[in-house]
Amino acid sequence: MLLEAVYENSFSDTSHGFRPKRSCHTVLQQIQARFTGTKWFVEGDIKGFFDNINHEIMIKILSERIKDERFLRLIRKFLKAGYLEEWRFHNTYSGTPQGGLCYM
Repeated sequence: MLLEAVYENSFSDTSHGFRPKRSCHTVLQQIQARFTGTKWFVEGDIKGFFDNINHEIMIKILSERIKDERFLRLIRKFLKAGYLEEWRFHNTYSGTPQGGLCYM
């Protein structure tokens, strides 16, 4: 919620992924209303994009707007927390705990 307060007003109105009151369903409603003569839409995704984000670059970008070092350290800890797979712990060196996105 804190990151949302910092960044929400800078997102494009056509960005629907992981935003309040927006979803893949809202983007489909906008497409239906705005592109009435369009027969095809092709949706794409960059495979593995969120799996490969460099943590230090992400923290550097966040620190341009966020000046609270304690909060930035907390985000860094979330990024490096690791994950369990079949009850085995794996360290995390890059990537984010992000799911898929839905953009228009």
